[in-house]
Amino acid sequence: MKLLKLRFAFVCVFLLAPLATAIADKATGPPQLIDRDVIFGNPEIAAAQLSPDGKYVAFLKPWKDADPDIPILREAKAEYAKLQ
Repeated sequence: MKLLKLRFAFVCVFLLAPLATAIADKATGPPQLIDRDVIFGNPEIAAAQLSPDGKYVAFLKPWKDADPDIPILREAKAEYAKLQ
């Protein structure tokens, strides 16, 4: 009999907990939007890799004073501008 009451209590808790969280979520409103620069902006660190033995980490990071335009792209843009 005690086991049946205990099972009933657990079932009630597991059925009512999602309902309570759904009500609480409606009260707080929708979550804040993530800024587009966070998702689509230039990454600070890219292509991170761990060495097979786990001793070293390698990653790509822009140089502090580096020009974000690749020289080849600048030349291609100039050529394209001439064609227009």
